[in-house]
Amino acid sequence: MPDCHFELEDSEYITAKRRNPDLRGPKGTTFDLDTRVIEFAAVGVCSRNSRTFMVMNPTSATYSFQWTCQDNETPPEEVAFFCLTERGQIQPEKKAEMKFEFIPRHLDITESFWVFTVPEQSISVPFLLVGSTTDPLVTLDRSHLNFHLLLIGHEVHQTIHIINSEKEAFSFAFRESSLFSEACNASMKIEPLEGSIAPLSRFPVTIFLTPTLEGEVVFNLKCDVKRKSQPLSLNIKATGYSMNVSVRCEDGDGCVTELSTQEINVIDFKEISKGPTFTCVFLATVVVPSLHFSSTTLNFGACFIYHAGMQPACQTLTITNTAEKDVSLNCLFTGTVHLEVDFRGYVLRPGETMEVPITFYPREVASYRELIPFEINGLCQQTVEVRGRGMEMKVDVVEPQGKVVKLGALSIGQTVKKIVTIANNSAAPLTFKLRLTSTTPELQEAGVLCLNPISELSLKPKGDTCRVEVNFSPKCRIQPFSEEVMMECNGLVRSLFMVRGSCQGIQVSLDQDHLSFGVVVQHSYTSRNIIMQNTGDIGVKFEWDIKSFKPDFSISPAKGYISPGMDIPFIGSIFFPLPDGTGLYYLLQGTAEAPKCSGTIFREVPCRTSYTEIIPVSNWLNRPQRFLVVVDILKPENLESSSVLQGLDYIDVPSSATKDYKLTFFSYKEGVFNTMVTFLNEVTQEYLFYMATFKAIASGPISTIEMSTAVRQRVSSTVKVDNPLPVPVMFAIDCKVPDVSVPPYFTVPAQSEG
Repeated sequence: MPDCHFELEDSEYITAKRRNPDLRGPKGTTFDLDTRVIEFAAVGVCSRNSRTFMVMNPTSATYSFQWTCQDNETPPEEVAFFCLTERGQIQPEKKAEMKFEFIPRHLDITESFWVFTVPEQSISVPFLLVGSTTDPLVTLDRSHLNFHLLLIGHEVHQTIHIINSEKEAFSFAFRESSLFSEACNASMKIEPLEGSIAPLSRFPVTIFLTPTLEGEVVFNLKCDVKRKSQPLSLNIKATGYSMNVSVRCEDGDGCVTELSTQEINVIDFKEISKGPTFTCVFLATVVVPSLHFSSTTLNFGACFIYHAGMQPACQTLTITNTAEKDVSLNCLFTGTVHLEVDFRGYVLRPGETMEVPITFYPREVASYRELIPFEINGLCQQTVEVRGRGMEMKVDVVEPQGKVVKLGALSIGQTVKKIVTIANNSAAPLTFKLRLTSTTPELQEAGVLCLNPISELSLKPKGDTCRVEVNFSPKCRIQPFSEEVMMECNGLVRSLFMVRGSCQGIQVSLDQDHLSFGVVVQHSYTSRNIIMQNTGDIGVKFEWDIKSFKPDFSISPAKGYISPGMDIPFIGSIFFPLPDGTGLYYLLQGTAEAPKCSGTIFREVPCRTSYTEIIPVSNWLNRPQRFLVVVDILKPENLESSSVLQGLDYIDVPSSATKDYKLTFFSYKEGVFNTMVTFLNEVTQEYLFYMATFKAIASGPISTIEMSTAVRQRVSSTVKVDNPLPVPVMFAIDCKVPDVSVPPYFTVPAQSEG
């Protein structure tokens, strides 16, 4: 044991190459690879985070210790790491507690170099303190709020939510200076102005606005969250308007007088001589522009949950201008992940008709209801209600249980038929096709493995069933196979059941087809070894034709039985008689050691990118070998569902040849994965292995989204995010461009697309 022992877990910060290689050591020197690393994880800036560990003195004498910081001098307000036990003594065979504190000043990575010294023992150990700081996941439920048209003097309010996705509470406060518009000609109220958000919860905030002037007002509301580096921002817009009505009167002389709303208006018709007196009442009516909507309620009914490749449900809304003037029409609805309205601002001429496609993308089992407001001439609105319901596509195999059709082991020329019962347990009718695609050449021949019927199948909802026949008629020996039967429905392809079987055959061979004995001394004898192999599936008896060997040759054993996969060695020996009547005999002994690593593989693979590694597998024998492939994950201990490392379970390699094995790696998260890939002969227990390390690094942009529109005109685009994991995943969205509005977060259900 060393003279000083640190009770610290090992860090991968250096070994896993997570540290930027361009960074230098303390004060610009070369970085010492033997440096011990202590990592801190902090949420939010200016938060206190501490780490403690024990240092043991295993010697029989007391010694003192001291911690020294090797960083360049910085102002006190910028110092991030503090040692709370800078010096002290450790008694013999005792432990002392060391404590460091990390107060982050900025996001991302902060490093600090320290050295631990024990003068009495001449011990000097370099340390690197690494702090990783992330911004608290506290967001608003939206990035913008539009009140649209508001009548001057009338108060309106809307409620937003502050979302805390962290496991601790955070306090917040709205900046009072942000309660005024950009031109400082309008103000609003917030309730409450400050408060605290409980862990993993939503906090409601109400915004009150009373417009006082005509025209558009814009607010940029700021909310400071404790320990968050940047304030939360909410862009608020509203347009104030007033009822501007004027009535004018024109007399017989052509003089026009505007009537007042503040006093009684007197219209002098003058006196008509010898005529009657008429009392007139003036009425006026404001008419809404006449537009005809084909329906104000659209119901998609029950639709299957949308997956990539499916044909979504779509309905068309028809709008007709029945007025005698042009009518401008705008849609105020912002598309969501489950509903999309394909509409841009348009001017309808008298009698003109337009079609608005509305597409429904249900993402989970739930009922959906949305209101789509259409703005007419910028003054009034017409709302269309859209309803729909998401449901799962439940197509189950009733028989056989386990969704595996076992065809058995047939002989050449035999035929077997199996019946598969399929049920539609969905709440809607279903039409689909079955497809069987095999990669085995023997199964691709016509009539060997087929399904009946091959046409489309239609099932009624809630339990309707159909029967599918699987026919297997092998024409040659076929190794055990396992094939998937896929279901195609509305563009979606999914596995329905498995088909397993084989065709047994006899295949016996010798490892060589001729023997050379060379020169043999008269009255002496020599022997050679040959191996008979049964690479088929059925055990067979064998018997040599002894008569054809006589009189000069013999063979042993002359007959026997050889099981499938079994080798029968024919053992021989050679004897050298010496002139004095003696002979030579040698005894050989040895020890078999474990094989050396066949190769080391290191690959850097971007996240969300599938990579296939080609591993050469050599067969050192002069007969074919089948290897069982075992992939052991050395680090991390457990492979999460967000990472995939897979390949075939077996590989067959011809005699004295090399065959490539394909190992596929895929990861959604960054990390280092150390593996050992072993190729094992299960009969002889001989094996070879490779060490493979895959480093998942950050990926670049997946694609570029181009959006083009006129000034002050809205345009939207949808980004599809796939979640192949078996659990729901919440995504946070951040966009630095102020003109682009995105939801702060959204959740994609398990094995779905959002």
